[in-house]
Amino acid sequence: MPRRSIFALALAAALGLSAGAAAADESFALFKAMCLDTDADAARAHATAEAAGWGEIPAARLQELADATRAVDARGRLAATPNGIFVLMTGLSADSDAELATVVCNVFGFRQAQVWDASPEIEQWVGLPPSRVEGPLRMWTWEIREGRKVAPAPDAPLAAGYAILATSQATSFRYELARTRPAN
Repeated sequence: MPRRSIFALALAAALGLSAGAAAADESFALFKAMCLDTDADAARAHATAEAAGWGEIPAARLQELADATRAVDARGRLAATPNGIFVLMTGLSADSDAELATVVCNVFGFRQAQVWDASPEIEQWVGLPPSRVEGPLRMWTWEIREGRKVAPAPDAPLAAGYAILATSQATSFRYELARTRPAN
């Protein structure tokens, strides 16, 4: 879905909502609080958004935004501020299967001013360089081994794998944490 369409949907969803203000350059702080600090746990992410005053996304718009983020069983929250619109989306990745389950936690937004690129903060938080860079897309992947973030081992069985996908354009950004574990 084109970015302008997502923006129009988010804007339409925001009309009439009273939400807590998000500071102009805190896109990474929002992502960290809602997705990283919660380990992509949907209930904890939504509790964080609710505590910050983020409102519900109308059901008619929720599915359209879920389709854009490819999240199954999606839940979302929204903050409309004078500086822009911020969205939290959680769910199960459409790429999950019988062997691997991937939960996703997205924070994305549209701003009136230039978007700040959080790649340096993400790299510092992960402690590893991006594993893939394609135009505006940056991706960091890691596993937790002995309590530390390490680059994925190509032949080791997956215990818990993580990826952050980050994109930022002139006035929009999207950060996604994907947590993959063997399906039960």
